[in-house]
Amino acid sequence: MRCRASARASARLGLDPLEKNPGSDVYAFRGRDFGRDLTLMYLCPKGALFSGNYLFPIEQLETAVTSYHNAYDLLVSIYGAPLFDNTQWQVGAKTKDPRNVNADPRKYMTYWKTSRLNVNMAMTRGYEPEGRGWRLRGWRGFLVLSGIKKFPDRRSD
Repeated sequence: MRCRASARASARLGLDPLEKNPGSDVYAFRGRDFGRDLTLMYLCPKGALFSGNYLFPIEQLETAVTSYHNAYDLLVSIYGAPLFDNTQWQVGAKTKDPRNVNADPRKYMTYWKTSRLNVNMAMTRGYEPEGRGWRLRGWRGFLVLSGIKKFPDRRSD
């Protein structure tokens, strides 16, 4: 899949393009998906779509966990039970072995694998520039779609 086509489709969906650095292989947009404001980035080495990255807003940990859970529920409805899941929700897990559940939501990770793409979701620290450095403002969930043969359609795999 070509990145320019993905970028045009995103613009048609009403996502606001962010300034693109000339010669870069990244297209970025601000928009709304998963019930949240987010930044969407397409990484496109040599013009081919390599991955789509969804960055959720920086939030306090409790709110970020709620955002993660909401996105998790939506992804389970699209892709089914995750292949790897260390969250407390463990949808579709054959056994809820406590050793597989991370008590610290800052370390949540979830992974789905389909015939068309890999979907990874995790929590990360949310830093913002401040002066000459960076300041930790909170937490954010992020989602990476990679190995894309066809960009995901909410209606099917």
